[in-house]
Amino acid sequence: LINNGELIIDGTGIITTVAPADNEVDNLIINSGTITINDGTLINRGATDAYTRVIYNTSATTAKITINDGTLKSSSDNKYGSRVIDVANGTLDVIGGSIIDESTTNGIAIESNSTNGDGKINISGGTIKSSSTCAAIYIGGSNNSADINITGGNIEGNASAIHNTGIGDISVSGGTITSSTGNSI
Repeated sequence: LINNGELIIDGTGIITTVAPADNEVDNLIINSGTITINDGTLINRGATDAYTRVIYNTSATTAKITINDGTLKSSSDNKYGSRVIDVANGTLDVIGGSIIDESTTNGIAIESNSTNGDGKINISGGTIKSSSTCAAIYIGGSNNSADINITGGNIEGNASAIHNTGIGDISVSGGTITSSTGNSI
């Protein structure tokens, strides 16, 4: 699905991908517009050895995702490199719902990973969880200035909850941030 305008997901149904062939990149939604998720479940089953995403924001700074409720997840079928949401240069507002990475290796629930990224991640509620060997939230790229603002919610990582290799700011004034085996931030 490619969204260049406004997409609102209100249903209680399940939208899922079928696992593609190995080495194929697979995105459930490619977004350069506005997405609002009020309910429902979006699942990317993905390939076993390629990066996959439930929602991939293009590099457009106008790309925006708002999650009020519902579940977005990569399934345990993903063996390598799944990302539930790739913010890129856009904005992600998590007000409620669940963003869950169930992949086994290098999976990330929320990512902004571009060399000159400028994304904004605002978390005021909901659950963000990664059970893989990477982070629940990952900011990558040496000049990536993506900012994270956390005022609520629950962020839980296995290897780490938040991993920031970029130059953006992290502001925490509420919520719970935990990691079972690594660093919280």
